[in-house]
Amino acid sequence: MIVPQRVKEIGEQVGLYMETHYQGGFPNEQLHTALQFSDLIVRECLSIMQNCDGDLDFAIWKMKQTFGVE
Repeated sequence: MIVPQRVKEIGEQVGLYMETHYQGGFPNEQLHTALQFSDLIVRECLSIMQNCDGDLDFAIWKMKQTFGVE
């Protein structure tokens, strides 16, 4: 499993353990969930961008509204 560097950095910022395995060799199931979550977020952002008709200000506003970011 390849973890994109930026996803790893953001996960670590919120306290997630972003390595593929724990000490002792046990797989990190939390990582799989975090990667799925990040994939869904990116897909939603791309969908918003595709539907904004080139209006960057609207796209930014829509993303903030969608994700509750001020």
